[in-house]
Amino acid sequence: MKKLTLPVILAIIIILLVASRVVNQNNKTIEPLPMENNETVTTKTPPTYDIRALAQTILLNIEFKKMENILPYVGQNGVHFKLYYTPNSENETTLNINDFQNFFTDTKIYTWGIPPSGIPIGATKANIYKTIFDKTYSKAPNVGVNEPVLEPGSSSNIEQLTNELYSGKNIMYVEYYYPPIEEGGLDWSALSLVFEQVNGKINLIGIFNNTWTP
Repeated sequence: MKKLTLPVILAIIIILLVASRVVNQNNKTIEPLPMENNETVTTKTPPTYDIRALAQTILLNIEFKKMENILPYVGQNGVHFKLYYTPNSENETTLNINDFQNFFTDTKIYTWGIPPSGIPIGATKANIYKTIFDKTYSKAPNVGVNEPVLEPGSSSNIEQLTNELYSGKNIMYVEYYYPPIEEGGLDWSALSLVFEQVNGKINLIGIFNNTWTP
């Protein structure tokens, strides 16, 4: 067996270093493209980022029932679910991390709000999901980032609501809006994801749905 000369040893070392660099590059986290079919969208928390892109990624995970992927963004005080844009605490339910982990298997009946009829809305999380996400909001034709897009003249406004609920906090929101099919129709709907920035970290603190109610 021939002894390895110094040039050969150096050549081997260089080849190993190059191979190692290629492997490391292949193992890097890649930001996902928009999700298709049942692909999983992953999220990443850089120091600063586009809040619309973050909201879209979270929304895609929710729409594809990948609740485990939004857990890093659930705030310490949970996420407020509202079926109407009203500051009334009777019309909201707060879910914590554990509630998201068993979102579609929990059989507990929660009270989600009291509509003008006065009859409380009771449903499991899986059933209320069908009510809130009856439209694909990730494809909504109107999207507002820290600016309401719900038609002027509506009885409620996401900007006013967040100011009233979270006065003094660093709040951001993204509102998704489907206008009525026909002008003046009542089949419009809106969904807002509300975020709070605390010490450089972005927390999801609200999922607000709004539709016409008699």
